Amino acid sequence: MAKRTQSFVMTGAALASAAAIVAATPSLMSAHDYTVAGTPTPLPLSQAQYELTALTDITINGIIDAYTNGYGGYVGAAKPDGNGSPDPYFPSVSDVKLSGVGGALYYITDKILDQTNLDNYYFEISKSYRNGNTNAYGGLGSLYSGIGAVALVAANEYLGSGASSLLYIAQEFPAWVNTQILGVTSLLPTANIGPVVVGGSILTNLYLTGATPDWNYKTNTGRYNYGSSGLAAVWGYITSSLTGAVPQAAASSGAAKLAVTGAASAQATAGSLVGFLVGNGANAAANCTGAACNGGNGGLLWGNGGYGLKGGNGGNAGFFGGNGGDGGNGVDASGTTSANYVAATAGGNGGKGGLLVGNGGNGGDGGSDNTNIKATSSGGDGGRGGNGGALSGSGGAGGDGGNASAPTAGSAEAGYGGNGGYGGLIGAGGNGGNGGNATATSVSGADYAAGGYGGTGGGSTSGKGGDGGTGGNGTGSGKAAGYAGPGGNGGNSTTGTGGNGGAGGNGAAGAGDSGGAYGGDGGSVITGTGGNGGKGGTSTKPGNSTTGDNVGGDGGYGGSGSFGSHGGKGGSGGNAIGGGAAPKTGHVNPAGGYGGSGGSGGFGGTNGTSGTNGTPSPVSSSAAANKSAAGAKTGAAEKPAKSASQS
Repeated sequence: MAKRTQSFVMTGAALASAAAIVAATPSLMSAHDYTVAGTPTPLPLSQAQYELTALTDITINGIIDAYTNGYGGYVGAAKPDGNGSPDPYFPSVSDVKLSGVGGALYYITDKILDQTNLDNYYFEISKSYRNGNTNAYGGLGSLYSGIGAVALVAANEYLGSGASSLLYIAQEFPAWVNTQILGVTSLLPTANIGPVVVGGSILTNLYLTGATPDWNYKTNTGRYNYGSSGLAAVWGYITSSLTGAVPQAAASSGAAKLAVTGAASAQATAGSLVGFLVGNGANAAANCTGAACNGGNGGLLWGNGGYGLKGGNGGNAGFFGGNGGDGGNGVDASGTTSANYVAATAGGNGGKGGLLVGNGGNGGDGGSDNTNIKATSSGGDGGRGGNGGALSGSGGAGGDGGNASAPTAGSAEAGYGGNGGYGGLIGAGGNGGNGGNATATSVSGADYAAGGYGGTGGGSTSGKGGDGGTGGNGTGSGKAAGYAGPGGNGGNSTTGTGGNGGAGGNGAAGAGDSGGAYGGDGGSVITGTGGNGGKGGTSTKPGNSTTGDNVGGDGGYGGSGSFGSHGGKGGSGGNAIGGGAAPKTGHVNPAGGYGGSGGSGGFGGTNGTSGTNGTPSPVSSSAAANKSAAGAKTGAAEKPAKSASQS
């Protein structure tokens, strides 16, 4: 190598110097070229030789010259040393200089470590590779950047060439691992989080190399190069993206670049960065439309999600913690004719709590439809509750289904209640939303009013499962049937308590059929206490009625356990009040619903008790294992499948 006129001697002092370089690396000895934005382009270093040998030779003028004009050129043949021979370790490297902060640090370090050449390898080999010289040391220059170059030279001089071969193998493996990581992450699709583009190995590449994957070191072009790897490069990229000024040259650290853009810009960027990382999401504006009605997400790291409006979803909490925002209530149906009719919309889903801690947001209620314009008026479904944090947090409650009415003719179908969100390791599941109520008046026996289904309670790991929502009532007048909505099932729990099933809705009718709905089943557990089944709904018809079925809903089953558990109680059957058509052979009409069976306690556990039958008593208690005929008719056949918002 070419430096000064003295030969390299690996002495104890030199080894200590190498250790000093390694120890100082994280905070002082970055191997990259730091240039504050706005400084002149580095000029060629004067060919005068520096023959300084003491700390007293460090001068202000020397520091300024190194900062402005650059310092280096000691590795390689371009620096005259009497023979002009190439460097024995890096023959393709020559005339490498650092300017700016890096040049000043290099100058000071070189004077302090005057008796060794290791610092020259540390600074210049890394800078050479960054400049695109990938042919250093047989095309393996990336393995000997910075500390690696120091270790290679030291191993050769002190331990011999065999040791350097082992060193190469040791350093080749982590480089190979990095290559595999970059290859896998590059398959991920890119996405925008505000103005910040992520995915496609962008953040991984920044952390490992300090630059985005598209950066070309030979031409110094590409999206972004921070100048050093690690978290600093990631933050610099985020900061610059927020300001819309992603740099195109590997010139400075993000902090130095921002410092010279002016105090106002720096303060604005700092505020944006803080809000981007830690902060609450914005609530949807009152005049929002479309996707703008979704609540904003919390900060990238921490923060609550914003509230949705007009059926918009609540915003998700920050990655690590925060509560999800509530979903917006759906919009009611509107219009005066079929031409300008606008259907009711579903409630928005609640936002998710933080990955680790935070409660899920509540789902919004579905919009109602009382227009009676369409053949069937339909209420919107309630939104799903957001999940709580994986470590701690309760699930959000599901929104209630929207009501529906057909006051003059036609049928009405109320919206379903939304399912509750899942609780975390420590946290309860959210309760299911209640089904909407439906009313219909018709002279046609084909029309009906169907109450909405209650939503299912959210599950939990060690807490209580959410209770199922209550089924909606169905009330028919004239010849319209009235079918109630079933109660939602309780949420399961692994080691806690299962949620209780929701009560079935109540049915009522004049000349048409009337059916109370079955209650939801209690949530199950692995070990713990099963949830209780929901009560069956009541059915009511006029006492002097001689037409139509009149059947109460069945009680829900108690939740079961697997090991040493307490089974949940079965729900009681609903009563049937009033008259009805003459019963068919083998049936009773009016008839109460069957009580639900108690849940099993599992191995070593205790079974739950069964619920009582409704009145009048059904035909036979042996049929308790099956839902009653009325239970099967309570809107299940007439109501469409649950919407995507409930899945």
